[in-house]
Amino acid sequence: MPGSGVSACLWLATSSAAQAWYASAISLGLVISLIVIFEWDGTGEQTGLRVVSLLSVALCIYLPGFVMMVSRLCMPIVWLSELQDVPACCPCTCFPHLDTPWYVLLGLGGCDVLFVVLFASHLWLLGAAYYSMEIATAVCAVVKLCIMLDCCCSECKPKRAGQGPTASGTVGHVPGTVVVGQPVSTASIPAEASKVSKESE
Repeated sequence: MPGSGVSACLWLATSSAAQAWYASAISLGLVISLIVIFEWDGTGEQTGLRVVSLLSVALCIYLPGFVMMVSRLCMPIVWLSELQDVPACCPCTCFPHLDTPWYVLLGLGGCDVLFVVLFASHLWLLGAAYYSMEIATAVCAVVKLCIMLDCCCSECKPKRAGQGPTASGTVGHVPGTVVVGQPVSTASIPAEASKVSKESE
């Protein structure tokens, strides 16, 4: 099994530095998208803006989005034990699902491209939903980075494997108590009986 591949996937999935790259990329893509929206005049002659928009979508949204999806969703299924520190999306918790807007954004972008290719037209409502989801994605990426850096909402940060109240081993046995599933010893009965007789005297 390629150890370097596992290490790379684990770093991309759990490292705060990787999350900082995701947050920076989506924030830059959002800024470029807003600039393109405000500078677009509705004519087909603005080739430069079109190229900038396509490059920003490819490099700032789709590339980091697919890297995130592969490292956090696909590879933990293949390397289950090696990537057990990657938070699972099921059961549903807040921390891993801060990535969900990004996955929805990828789907909306694909649908938008499909409409342009098949029908040679841009659906305005789909575009508005795309840019709204892009804003939500940037916000969620920054919030997740803050959680990973313990800047806020530390209670949402999942425990790594081997941490938690039961990570150090089983709870110690208290003398005189009966544990379900373990045989009951009668060695302490005479001692308990003599102690009771002394107290009664």
